[in-house]
Amino acid sequence: MIEMTEHWKNKSKDPNAIDSRIAMKGILEKIMNGASLDRIKYIKDVVKGRRTLDIGCVEHDASHQTKAEWLHEHIVNSASSCLGLDILESDIQSLRSKGYNVLCHDITNAPIKEKFEVIVCGEIVEHIGNIDGLLQNCRQCLELGGRLILSTPYPWFIGVSLRHMLARGYLPGSLDHVAWYDPVNFSELAARHGYVLEMYAGIEPRHVVGGWKRNAFEAFCALVRKGSIPLIAPLIGCRSVLYVLKCTDL
Repeated sequence: MIEMTEHWKNKSKDPNAIDSRIAMKGILEKIMNGASLDRIKYIKDVVKGRRTLDIGCVEHDASHQTKAEWLHEHIVNSASSCLGLDILESDIQSLRSKGYNVLCHDITNAPIKEKFEVIVCGEIVEHIGNIDGLLQNCRQCLELGGRLILSTPYPWFIGVSLRHMLARGYLPGSLDHVAWYDPVNFSELAARHGYVLEMYAGIEPRHVVGGWKRNAFEAFCALVRKGSIPLIAPLIGCRSVLYVLKCTDL
């Protein structure tokens, strides 16, 4: 697997210099793993037989525990051991009463004492204001060479732009989101916190039920993800992207 071992400052100290930007484009193209990744299957494969920490395991409320796509259940069933963290105390208590190994803790404020081979942050970084605290404390909980897996909405998803265009103004999406991230953002954050961006990929979305307009839009996005639409990058057809950060020496 190709790793992003270089930094844009190796080309120029100016982050807007064309040589640096072209070099970054080339590196990002090498570590991209397509635009149709099965998020749950990929994460299950990575955590299989490994000590794993799942941050944000509740997924809004404990009722997600009954859904087939609840990520924490898949991680528990694949990892050699799994600890779930979340800040929602009552929901954590509910999951603990059902036998899950979970803890109410805000890792953006402090790490925990255990070490893990893999840490998963599924669709939570867009809710977190203290991204530096998250990455710093996750690194302290990771073994050297361990992986931090994050998935988060893609800011350049074509549906976001269309929503604003058709609304003839700004139509908000999820109201509890505080940040957007793309591959360049995560490559820079990784370099600042003792990781390298090892891989990223667009996520294949779950099927969305709707009328003919929705079905036509989803079909168009599927063609985009496959690279079948000229002049449109496949990642534009993805609602979310998965990133793998490898823990390295500082």
